[in-house]
Amino acid sequence: MYNEIQTHRELGRLLRLGNYQAAEKAPAHEYTVKHDWDVWRFEEAVQMIKDHGTLEGTRFVYPANGFEYVVEDIPTHKTYVIKRHKKEYSSVYSDFVRQYLHAMDCTGPKKTAREEASNVLPQVQGRTLEVGVGSGQSLAHQWSLSPMGYTGVEVCPELAHYAKTRHRGYHIINCSLEHLTEYGFKTIFALGGTASYFTDNDTQRVFDLLAPGGTAYLSYYLVGRTGWAEMFGHGAPLKKIDPRKVLEESLLGVWGDYAVLTIKKP
Repeated sequence: MYNEIQTHRELGRLLRLGNYQAAEKAPAHEYTVKHDWDVWRFEEAVQMIKDHGTLEGTRFVYPANGFEYVVEDIPTHKTYVIKRHKKEYSSVYSDFVRQYLHAMDCTGPKKTAREEASNVLPQVQGRTLEVGVGSGQSLAHQWSLSPMGYTGVEVCPELAHYAKTRHRGYHIINCSLEHLTEYGFKTIFALGGTASYFTDNDTQRVFDLLAPGGTAYLSYYLVGRTGWAEMFGHGAPLKKIDPRKVLEESLLGVWGDYAVLTIKKP
């Protein structure tokens, strides 16, 4: 029997096995048919979508890695097709993408981003996940990471598209942490105050996604500093850090508006 993490990891792996084709009448949708699969694996994937997806009318929907996978719920018929389409995410950043991109081109934010990246990225080892890719600032520095073994997630669709266009060859997904089914990362990092937007579930999710012995580097806004969403009048109150009130061993450092904390998984 799988535990919850193993279940989602296995289902994500199974769904990547499919040979997906564009639907002629709906180009934004793709499908994979049972005939192209090992029969047992196809039936396992269908059953797991039904067990762990959400029933919407007459179909089960399971979000994973930027897609929604769909199987029809017709008890009197066998399932022969798994469909998928890009999942649509919404983000407070969508309301001020232009202002954000313009601000990130200014000298102050670029200098802070460079300082933070120059201290965090040299720590990166092995298979790596970046949470909150944004405009792709972390990939624009001399310490930038090889596309090999890199995955980036960005929930704002406009920023995900911008980063993918700017950094071709990197595996960047418009996806939430909740719906990422890739696990076992040696390093996870979230720069530019991204961790201030995390819920408690997001922080736990980061820990779950780490491989044993892995390390996460999470950047928070300092108490008294203003986050981008706050600056443009959007979003919930952010979690902010007073470096004097955190354990010394968990504080990597303070750069500009940000404090970077580390989480190590035994």
